[in-house]
Amino acid sequence: MKKAIQILSFSLFISFTFPCFQMCSDASLLKRKHQETGQLEPETPTKTEQTKPIHLWKEKGNAAQVGWVAARAEWTFTTYELALKSFQIDTVADLKERGIYPFLCITGVVLFTVLLCYHAVRQRFASVFWISLINIALLVTAVGLWVYDKTLEELQQLKWGFYMVFITLVVLAVISYLKKRKTLQ
Repeated sequence: MKKAIQILSFSLFISFTFPCFQMCSDASLLKRKHQETGQLEPETPTKTEQTKPIHLWKEKGNAAQVGWVAARAEWTFTTYELALKSFQIDTVADLKERGIYPFLCITGVVLFTVLLCYHAVRQRFASVFWISLINIALLVTAVGLWVYDKTLEELQQLKWGFYMVFITLVVLAVISYLKKRKTLQ
């Protein structure tokens, strides 16, 4: 179990490179795209033409689909990118903006993970347990603040990297708690 705790703690750094959060929902991205391109006049088909619904997501190489994927990639960030956004604070007045606090929470998760790895290597399982709980609380706080600010409109904005980090932290907390309890007996 000692090796599992160490491997899980170091695997968090790899999980931080996975897509974590998309700043805009797909509906917001669509709105932004329409605002950038402007309104187009709809063409009315002639009576001899037969209209067929076009499913953009099924066509490969479609310009609209390629633009959609590029827009999603532009607004999707990894945990490291989210943590670096908190370093864009120039003045104390920037701290008055509520939008910066979720990024500070993510920065805290990355920094506490360094401590987590240190304590995992030193086999201090009680510390690993408490730091895992702090990281989980920081992640939940960041998501709660995004929901409160309406930055998180849909759960689909949380990408699979976020869930990987969250699940790894929960498993790490459970295993370290069991190991801590076992050593106390």
